[in-house]
Amino acid sequence: NFSLHANVLTEVMRTFGDKFNLWGFSMGGGIALWAGAKLDSGLIHNLTVLDPVGLTQKSLPRMGVDFFVVQGLRGMMDPTTRAKSFHQTSREKVDVHLFLLGAEILRKQQIDVEMLSKVRPEGEFRMVLGVNSPLIKEQSIVQMLSEAEDLRGERGESSPLKLFRLH
Repeated sequence: NFSLHANVLTEVMRTFGDKFNLWGFSMGGGIALWAGAKLDSGLIHNLTVLDPVGLTQKSLPRMGVDFFVVQGLRGMMDPTTRAKSFHQTSREKVDVHLFLLGAEILRKQQIDVEMLSKVRPEGEFRMVLGVNSPLIKEQSIVQMLSEAEDLRGERGESSPLKLFRLH
């Protein structure tokens, strides 16, 4: 789960002993959210996440369709992506065990509404949705954000969140 990654991230940040502007995309976004909610968020000045995974649950078959079919078709339509994919797969052997382990991490919900309501960087908290990741459910995430804002309000906390939607 994200806790191992977030713990390593926090230890690296503590080693440098400074406040960080933390940015994460996809799985990195989920890890950054987890770190911001569970760990010493005093290390995080500004937090920006793009299409973070870990906020919703997906079945393995659904994830396979979304990731391989949807994303694969998008990639095949773009000549640059097609060339990069061909070059990468022609020189690298894929470790199926690590691949399936990664898929298992990505498909599980690891951040709930309560955790999301506890993400409180010292500066800004920006979430960007709409980068066209097949791994996220944008509508579900927007609903979770709304519920997290309600929890913050019940605790008398102001909202640090700025939501951006790209379309």
